[in-house]
Amino acid sequence: EANFDVIVAGDGEETIFLAVADDAPKLIDADDRQSPYFLTNARLNQSPFPARHLIDLASYRYTIDGVPALSLITQLGCPYKCGFCAGRSSPMLRNIRTRNDESILEELLLLHHTYGYRGFMFYDDELNVNPGMIALMEKITKAQYDLGVEWKLRGFVKSERFADEQARAMFEAGFRQVLIGFESGSPRILENIQKIATRDDNTRCMDIAHRHGLKVKALMSLGHPGESDETVRDTRDWLIEVRPSD
Repeated sequence: EANFDVIVAGDGEETIFLAVADDAPKLIDADDRQSPYFLTNARLNQSPFPARHLIDLASYRYTIDGVPALSLITQLGCPYKCGFCAGRSSPMLRNIRTRNDESILEELLLLHHTYGYRGFMFYDDELNVNPGMIALMEKITKAQYDLGVEWKLRGFVKSERFADEQARAMFEAGFRQVLIGFESGSPRILENIQKIATRDDNTRCMDIAHRHGLKVKALMSLGHPGESDETVRDTRDWLIEVRPSD
């Protein structure tokens, strides 16, 4: 409180307007499902797209396979309880809220028609926790064919939920790389951090991605409870075995 005029806990999309008011309270608690500021699916869908016209997009030097790209978010929240995650006890971060397919397609087409982009990074945790993911991929694929362009897409998936049909649909939609929080190659560490995914799950996930032409960026971390020289070697050896692209 000594360092900030206003503190917001939880969703910020609507609380920002209260936070900048002259009579703003010191603390705005939107991290409660009963709060009027906690976003529902319906209100997330009604939210305007980011005001990208207010920023210098040309200065955002981010590419996917050499194609200039922008980022977008199609869903909020992650249902998992990984031990290292600071948000695992936060309703705002634990509850998934999703935009409908029409809203997502509208944003993609807007960015393509307005700014000429065809590269997009999906910053969702994680794309395949959405049971309607394959249907969304099919619509993104159709939009690509209708426009006569080739999307270059990138996003996160959860390894133990990854399946051949998901990988196939993602590649057809334009995904060329997936990012996966494997964290460790040690079964003991994966259990300690409540990752749910096993090392075998992670290896199978890598096989699926390679089979369908998807590069994998393996997101790893060291120093978890129980970490030792042995578990670090397990992680190194696993990475050498499965050979992620990054």
